[in-house]
Amino acid sequence: MGKNHYAPESRMRSPWGVLALVMLTGIALIRNGVDVPLGPPQPAAAAGL
Repeated sequence: MGKNHYAPESRMRSPWGVLALVMLTGIALIRNGVDVPLGPPQPAAAAGL
């Protein structure tokens, strides 16, 4: 009944699912604004300066 999708040869296909996930994540980060702090975490008082 069709091919076994868990066969070892199925792992040799191109990782289109991973590429799509990375692209969608990047688009979401760009649309929402990337809020990645640079450097070590700082206390709230220091971050307000």
